[in-house]
Amino acid sequence: MDRQIKVTVRRSGSVCTQKDGKLRLCVDYRLLNKKTIPDRHPLPRIQDLIDTLGGYSWFSILDQGKAYHQGYIAEGSRHMTAFITPWGLYEWVRIPFGLSNAPAAFQRSMEEMLDALRDECCIPYLDDVLCYAKSFEEHVESIRKVLRALQCHGVKLKPEKCEIFRSEVRYVGRLVSAEGVRIDPKDLEAVRSLTTRTPQTVGDVRRLLGLLSYYRAFIQDFSRTAKPLYELLQAKPGRIRDTYSKKKDKGPQVPSRTPVEWTRDHQQILGELIDMLTSPPILAYPEFQLTIHAAH
Repeated sequence: MDRQIKVTVRRSGSVCTQKDGKLRLCVDYRLLNKKTIPDRHPLPRIQDLIDTLGGYSWFSILDQGKAYHQGYIAEGSRHMTAFITPWGLYEWVRIPFGLSNAPAAFQRSMEEMLDALRDECCIPYLDDVLCYAKSFEEHVESIRKVLRALQCHGVKLKPEKCEIFRSEVRYVGRLVSAEGVRIDPKDLEAVRSLTTRTPQTVGDVRRLLGLLSYYRAFIQDFSRTAKPLYELLQAKPGRIRDTYSKKKDKGPQVPSRTPVEWTRDHQQILGELIDMLTSPPILAYPEFQLTIHAAH
């Protein structure tokens, strides 16, 4: 495989547990990432990917196992990934998790290897490749083409994570089908748990709004409804800056540890937003072929 990443100091390695219970080696690359020249290759915008799926009835997800590890570190950069273990000093030959440029390099490589098929019958988003078609026969042929392209570059898939020939699949955190896009009911448990929380600081409010904003497309007039909550994040005249922010001035941004006055009105607004998400609509795909006639 020709996927490579260049990184531009010694650290220790540790392990963490994955969802399937297996262990994954983790290395703290924060110092290295600070000295790395950023790779500006953009990750696709999720909404743009989903908007292209209108008119298709068959879907498949091809997922890779240990995706980053299928790419290689450029030979001249391997010494920069060195880490210490009880058994000695090691350097990565394959791309490890934790490097700031890994997502951009990985996305670029996936787009290059599927270039001829991209947006025709498949869409790559990091290690997930979504295949789609209007008919079953067409879908069989498109999956065959995608698998051949991946095989040509030595990409290995994880069968238990792949979903083949489905009328509905989970893709980038959404359930997509011929009908449209909807929220996976499993994800709503985290939203319902917000009803029992009372934010105490600006940081608590930011985390709350971050979760709700991820589903803002499913809430009509989200920004208008949530405006009072966003106002809690704004600096008020005469507010004393948090002592923790004196080390580094972050401009007008209110420090995360700044306390907030959470009122019944705020709790009511939060309840309204959560109620809207517990029975979300199915969003239709845009029809780009329709002609809009302007009224004179």
